[in-house]
Amino acid sequence: MKDLFNARHVLKVGSKDYTIYRLDALEKAGLTKLNKLPYSIRILLEAALRQCNDEEITQADVKNIASWTPKGNRPGIPFLPGRVIMQDFTGVPA
Repeated sequence: MKDLFNARHVLKVGSKDYTIYRLDALEKAGLTKLNKLPYSIRILLEAALRQCNDEEITQADVKNIASWTPKGNRPGIPFLPGRVIMQDFTGVPA
């Protein structure tokens, strides 16, 4: 995956390495103020940042989410979930 915003870092925990994408990289680049974003938007921003490849999720998508305001323009937010859990209300066995 491309690191278009220079946000990818390695987190070492014990003997394991984990790749994380730091939202503060966007703040340092002047694209957002994290303390002004609701947690739900931060989660969507991190997901978009992690999956940004300039094809399915573009740099413009990440910038749009980063500049989110409560009363501002609301462009679509790309979301590519890893899994979807759905509740069955029918009561019919699968």
